Amino acid sequence: ECLKSKILPGVPYIGLYLSDLIFVEEGNADFLVEYPHCINFDKRRRLARVIEELTFWQATPFILSQISFFADFIVRELPQNWYTEKALYELSWKYEPRGCLLYTSPS
Repeated sequence: ECLKSKILPGVPYIGLYLSDLIFVEEGNADFLVEYPHCINFDKRRRLARVIEELTFWQATPFILSQISFFADFIVRELPQNWYTEKALYELSWKYEPRGCLLYTSPS
């Protein structure tokens, strides 16, 4: 309710929506228990409601204007190859090498 009272455009916390989607997906069966051949449309409606609320925030575009000082700084200070796909790919391997586990589940 707090989010809905905000002035658009806005950027909602995506983690909230992802949690809601996972909760609905994992907490509800795909088919009805009483009638295993019937699709659980309540689950689909709940998923649609979460997605609809998320797309609500995309309906109003941001009106942004370029700030020359910052644009000039970015062009001047960042290397031209910084934002190429190859450079970013190589950088990702530097910080997260093959075989590196960021999280190990407790045994």
